[in-house]
Amino acid sequence: MSGAIYRVAATNAQIQLVTDVNSYVNARLQTSRGEGSIVGTAAGDLRMTFIPLADQVTDGDSVVTSGLGGNFRAGL
Repeated sequence: MSGAIYRVAATNAQIQLVTDVNSYVNARLQTSRGEGSIVGTAAGDLRMTFIPLADQVTDGDSVVTSGLGGNFRAGL
């Protein structure tokens, strides 16, 4: 599971997981290279949103981080 550190103290750090409902991560469909964002759901799953209508989405296609925004490197 991946996440981003958002608060650091002398003895601990707080991390926001990508499955958090308030987490948005820039992502890319691996086959068509269509881009969008993944967001966590209340069920603990991930959902890809903001995919342009012209982009082809194939059932079972892998989703990877795009690297945009600098929070996560590309290809995770």
